Amino acid sequence: MFPPELVAIGYYNAENANTWIDVDKFMRWMGLQAQKSSATPPTSPVRRCPIPKGPLPSPLPPSSPLLSSPIPAIPLRTSVSTSRGGHSGATSSLIPVPDSDDEFPLVPLLGKQKKSVAHLESHSDHGATKLRKKKKVEKDEDVRVAITKQLRVAEIRDIQTIPSCWTVPCPEIEPNFAYRLDLTADSREWLDSKNEPLSMAAIIKSEDQDSWGGGSAGLLRKPSAVIALDNAPCQAAYHECQGVFVCDQLDETLLDGHERYVPDDDEMRELFQAERTVNTNLDGKNGFIGCQNYSAGQSRTHRFITINRDVKEDLIRELLANNGKFISDVNLDSGSALCARVLPPRSGGKGDRLCPYTHIDENHQVVKGKIIHRPCKATIRIFSPLDRDDRRAIVYLTGPHNHPKFPSSKVSRKGKDVYRQAIDSAGVTGMTVLKLDNASSTSKIFNGQIPAQLDPALANARIKRGLILKAKRVENPHGLGIEGVIFRQKQMQKLPRGKQYIWRVTSELGEEMVITMLPYLANLIHIAKVSLHDNTYARVHGIWKEWEVVIWDHSVDFRVTIGLIYSQHETYEVFKKMWPGLFETIARITDSEVKIKFIDGEGLQAILVDGNKPQANTLGDYLVSRNRPHLSGIHEKDPKLILLECLRTCILHVYRKFTSMAKTVPDEPMARIRRSPYIKTQQELDEFVQWCKDSEYKVVRDWIVDKASVPWFFPSINEFLSHIPEEDWYLTPGDTNLNESAHPYTNQHTGTNLALLEAIDTAYEMDLKVEARHRAMQESCVLVNHRNTKPQRDRNNVARRTASYQQALDRSEAQIELEKLENSIQQTTAATKELRERRKTLKDISGIKKTKRRGERAKETLPSVDEFAGLSDVEEDVNLSPVRLVLRLRTDTDDDMVNLDVQLDTALEPLFPAHTEQTTYFDLPSDLMSYIP
Repeated sequence: MFPPELVAIGYYNAENANTWIDVDKFMRWMGLQAQKSSATPPTSPVRRCPIPKGPLPSPLPPSSPLLSSPIPAIPLRTSVSTSRGGHSGATSSLIPVPDSDDEFPLVPLLGKQKKSVAHLESHSDHGATKLRKKKKVEKDEDVRVAITKQLRVAEIRDIQTIPSCWTVPCPEIEPNFAYRLDLTADSREWLDSKNEPLSMAAIIKSEDQDSWGGGSAGLLRKPSAVIALDNAPCQAAYHECQGVFVCDQLDETLLDGHERYVPDDDEMRELFQAERTVNTNLDGKNGFIGCQNYSAGQSRTHRFITINRDVKEDLIRELLANNGKFISDVNLDSGSALCARVLPPRSGGKGDRLCPYTHIDENHQVVKGKIIHRPCKATIRIFSPLDRDDRRAIVYLTGPHNHPKFPSSKVSRKGKDVYRQAIDSAGVTGMTVLKLDNASSTSKIFNGQIPAQLDPALANARIKRGLILKAKRVENPHGLGIEGVIFRQKQMQKLPRGKQYIWRVTSELGEEMVITMLPYLANLIHIAKVSLHDNTYARVHGIWKEWEVVIWDHSVDFRVTIGLIYSQHETYEVFKKMWPGLFETIARITDSEVKIKFIDGEGLQAILVDGNKPQANTLGDYLVSRNRPHLSGIHEKDPKLILLECLRTCILHVYRKFTSMAKTVPDEPMARIRRSPYIKTQQELDEFVQWCKDSEYKVVRDWIVDKASVPWFFPSINEFLSHIPEEDWYLTPGDTNLNESAHPYTNQHTGTNLALLEAIDTAYEMDLKVEARHRAMQESCVLVNHRNTKPQRDRNNVARRTASYQQALDRSEAQIELEKLENSIQQTTAATKELRERRKTLKDISGIKKTKRRGERAKETLPSVDEFAGLSDVEEDVNLSPVRLVLRLRTDTDDDMVNLDVQLDTALEPLFPAHTEQTTYFDLPSDLMSYIP
């Protein structure tokens, strides 16, 4: 026995044993040891493995001195030293001893050991601290391969890739073996969440579709020297299979006696199909009968859930009346009690652990299955080097699995890498599973396949969503919420001023607000005649709202979104910060204050909103603070009245409210309400307000109370009541269509339901493109749409309305014509029915069962008797059908008349579309033969 450092030199080996050992003394010592142990019976039976067929490899040449003398069979022994002084005993190194003339003594193995055969002795991997009883080891005809001092196997199999499901040695078929995994050629980095190298045990388990747990991950302080890995100190991880989770109503024949040594896809599919057929006719109905004390109007007091439409209520009554048991003769399949619900431990132990299927036992009792754990005794040992740069490991498995192989629901490293490559190619900002799977770059990366064809686990959208979310977190370590926005703002502060986008992030009294805009686009408000403001809700996920500010650039006939402001609420407090925040930010980044015409004599002629009262009222507060009475001549201090100088409300929003009111208000009062935007005097307005307050319809009274509470509403939709100059009124739009059309444009180019930071990042990318397009138009003098002036847009709008009206008119006329035809059909049907009734009555009275039909076609095609005799002149232009009569003549002295009745046995030639010819055979008297040409 030699220390590992001497063995590592390579001098002490079996080939030169005669140079460093006294063979005679060694053989006498071995004989003495054999005599001592021969009288000691083994304490436990030794499990044997079948002897492999074929010759066994021998690492020694036949001429070796160690093979020249007979060697008695002796057991392996481990010398253990003990101490009473509290010192732990140390286990000495083992030297394998040959059990037959075909074997040889081995020193601890060095380097990579090729496949060889040996018997497995399963001892603990940790140093023994107790004296072991001597065991008698019977003869084996194989050579044992040492993994550690205490663990030997018959064979080591070298592999370079990690299996997704390991094959367990089957003692009845093959000798025990272990795997030696070598990932040295694998250039991939295997890192944990902290970017630290993973152990080989963690790498192996991450790729395994089976679930291993329990046991130990191995001690770092007491590593095992693994001989098969060049005595590298290793963690010895030991785990047990976590089994499966099954329904307690499981059909036990599916798993009883099951032993899986080799992964079998067919067994997996059989179990999968068995679950698919469970409850094909009795799949769970989740209808629920409410509390017996329930009554209408008490939905919050007593629970009530309606029964599904496709559930038979009689069966539910029967179950409730008989404690969940059917007592009537119901056609139920008693086999439905058997279930095939088998889940892997990764998901089976979660949730309420209830089987989703309905089971009915042989007594017609409805049984709700519960998910229970079914243990498995398969074990795995993984020896992974402490040196994380050493990508080798020994994997040893014992015991078969008692369940089939699981479907590949755990995504592999290859699947993760390729899908992450697709994510990096498409970009994580605003990315979703649907977008990524449909991206052209994804199809190219997956070689035209869908992700699930590369890795079955990628069929699960949850797994793909998790990979995308992980990539987003890597790129946005501070998250996608307000914290991430603050971090992005700090990053953008390092950019040139013209490329910065996030200008203000505030959080006061729980009200958070983010103001974003590009300086170049914001500068365009100084040449605009009107600004349009409206909230949109589809683009940002959760409670966040997006306030979009739009202007029309007359210089290039182009709509521009100059700013986006994000907030969580639409309250007075939020808008009170929003208006000053907008105008102050524009002034700061453009070095010019936004001018409003009624205050500064130039600038914005009107500000257009959607009718939101807090939005308009807070604008009034801002205008009062901005007003310079000595310059503007406006001395109004009331925020609600100063709005009459510039505020306009979208008329389309008003009309939408009128349409809603028309559902409950008759046409005559609604006609007067619809004329309210065109009231010309204050007196008319007062009369209208009083008329609405006195209305018998509640919806009208509620509407006028809401609108009359703010003095700016009617002037903002009525040119006669507004203080905006007439010319400015007609030069500014009366609706927010420019703003409304900007919403779908932004959604189309950025996406919807985005996290806050993603919404800002995608809008930033879009605004950069808009800026580049605007600059290009200014430099090249080529417009995006050269037919986009106000007159052209109006003309196109008129043309579209005219076309729509014509289509509606044509449709109306077609509808009228169809109704006429339907009426004619109904009348004809009624007349036909009446005629049939008269015919039936006449037949009953006359006794006629069948009538002869003489059609016009027969009269035109069959010649008369005179025509046959040549006694009548036939007009040349008579339109006769192309019928050729072939007459078969016979002598008939008894009949003086021609028999033109076609006989039942008459043969008729078929009619052809191209050349119609009918051949008919007649019996004629012989005296007419002279008239036949």
